Amino acid sequence: MHEDAPGSFRCVDEHDGCPTEEYILCGFQQAQNIEAKINYLVCVDEEEGEAPARAQTCAKNFSLSWTAIDSCVSTSGSSLLHDAAQYYSQAKDVKGFPTIQIDGKEPWGRDYD
Repeated sequence: MHEDAPGSFRCVDEHDGCPTEEYILCGFQQAQNIEAKINYLVCVDEEEGEAPARAQTCAKNFSLSWTAIDSCVSTSGSSLLHDAAQYYSQAKDVKGFPTIQIDGKEPWGRDYD
């Protein structure tokens, strides 16, 4: 996710903003713990269809409030994306997503070779 201009985001895998990321960030607000967040994230990424349908299915699967998630996207989605873009643009050690670290170091490189 890159912020091209204030409030305008470009995602690697989406052509019209970052709707999947908005639904994920809003779902994270409904999740009670890290396990619920990971399960929701994986589900949204693996489901077929458009972002809202995938998010709704996953919210139901993990007993998250779809009404709250959908409302969050409408009212706060862009703000959450902006905050995430700012946070990760300042993180020196983040070179891509996911960035996995053990004791502050990546256990393997990102080189395909």
